[in-house]
Amino acid sequence: AVLTSGAVVSGYDNGSVIIHQEPYRLDASPTVVLKGHRAGVLSCVELPGGKLATGSADQTINFWGLETGMWEDSVNCNTAITGLEYSNGVLHVAGMVTFTSANSQN
Repeated sequence: AVLTSGAVVSGYDNGSVIIHQEPYRLDASPTVVLKGHRAGVLSCVELPGGKLATGSADQTINFWGLETGMWEDSVNCNTAITGLEYSNGVLHVAGMVTFTSANSQN
């Protein structure tokens, strides 16, 4: 995701989130590394008030302070969080859903 500041946020399979303040410099080091998910980070979105939401295969949405780089809160879900979008004051969440046949013998 690209933040309003121009920084780029990337999620990784190890559960970390990296914020690159200077994403267009090849020699730039990550400015902030956020650690708090137990599985791959699949989505992220900037929220009002200097917040970031990240969704993970660990079935949680974590909320972070962008200025502090600190974890602030989590929401447990019953599915991997594959997409997050914020619009009109609402955080929209997409997840993986598994369907089984009603006629299944399992």
